[in-house]
Amino acid sequence: MLRLIRIAAGLLLAAGGALLIWPHTTDSPILYGRPSGCGGPEGECGGWDLRLASGETLTLPYAAERPEIAISADGHHVVYLDLAERRVLARDLRDGAVHRVTPALTPERAADLTQLTVSGDGRLFAVSSAEGTRVTDSVTGPTRTLKGLCTVSALTADLVWGTARCGPGGWETDMLVAVRRDGTGFFVGDVDGGAALSPDGGRLLTYSFDGPLIVDAVTGKKVALVKKLYCGDEVVGWLNDHELVCEKQNRYGATDIATWAWRPLTTLPNEHVPYLVLGSVEQ
Repeated sequence: MLRLIRIAAGLLLAAGGALLIWPHTTDSPILYGRPSGCGGPEGECGGWDLRLASGETLTLPYAAERPEIAISADGHHVVYLDLAERRVLARDLRDGAVHRVTPALTPERAADLTQLTVSGDGRLFAVSSAEGTRVTDSVTGPTRTLKGLCTVSALTADLVWGTARCGPGGWETDMLVAVRRDGTGFFVGDVDGGAALSPDGGRLLTYSFDGPLIVDAVTGKKVALVKKLYCGDEVVGWLNDHELVCEKQNRYGATDIATWAWRPLTTLPNEHVPYLVLGSVEQ
């Protein structure tokens, strides 16, 4: 059962930064998001913090811990389940525009959500549940439903990548598929934990029992296996078309998929963050 997070006035005093009042507009892109206010009696968190390229931290006081928020690759858009309105909202931080992606949800429907996804330019939103996925175009307005697609890893104007096996069923892996605008689709590969699309839309970072794997986004053909030696304890996602964001010994850095050279990223936390959501990470 979801509960309303009550945070008086929605203020955040960022350590060493400015006092920001939500809602807050800014042209500074979001570098990353992380849960905030953690440490409740059951370990729950109370909202999300958005770290901006300006060095400021902006809070989302009513954003649910699960499903995780989604941040566009350009760093200007954030999508989240708002516990005050009990609906999925998408915000453009540049002008404060709010798009109500879903109607008000019952507590049961809200708890059933499995994933939120946003396109790199912040135009397309996907809201997934065990029943399927609804994709909304914030510019033209129409919404389409993709039944059976219970998570979405990435989406563009032409393709939606997601998994078609979720919940109980006895499968050890999920089936990653791509769906075209006309509703037809094709199988990409078996995964264990979803996928992430490279900024150029050409490759997918997938997760399998063999470890992180880079495949062609359309054919599913293997491009490279990301070994722990190169990327450390965790592969978080793409930094750009040729580098991955990885975690080594509680420090985040970038690994080049051609040379496997690793370099630190000082704009990311110098500690492990369980639910780190990438935005426009400075390069």
